[in-house]
Amino acid sequence: MFQAMKALLKSGDTEKIIFFAGVSRQKEIYVMAANYLQSLDWRKDPEVMKNIIGFYTKGRALDSLAAFYDACAQVLYILVWTDGVRLSVHLSDTYCKLRKFSNGLQNHQ
Repeated sequence: MFQAMKALLKSGDTEKIIFFAGVSRQKEIYVMAANYLQSLDWRKDPEVMKNIIGFYTKGRALDSLAAFYDACAQVLYILVWTDGVRLSVHLSDTYCKLRKFSNGLQNHQ
């Protein structure tokens, strides 16, 4: 499985990488796919962002998910730095989602 994913990553075929990760059901494959997708211009493609979040969640890569949310918040801050209310709401929402995810992981262990 890992060799197949590595070959797909080298090919750069994003659609096949997303498909393969989706059907693999292996945590490591999910994380590899999410890491690859972060190398793309995820800021301009909501589907890529959705897949990154989904793959980190399925892969239970909480640190990577938190780092990605932080990167999203930084981009948002740059784009709407004059709109502090909207940024505050987004960051609060992100924090709540991470807490729920973290609590869910702790309950499953």
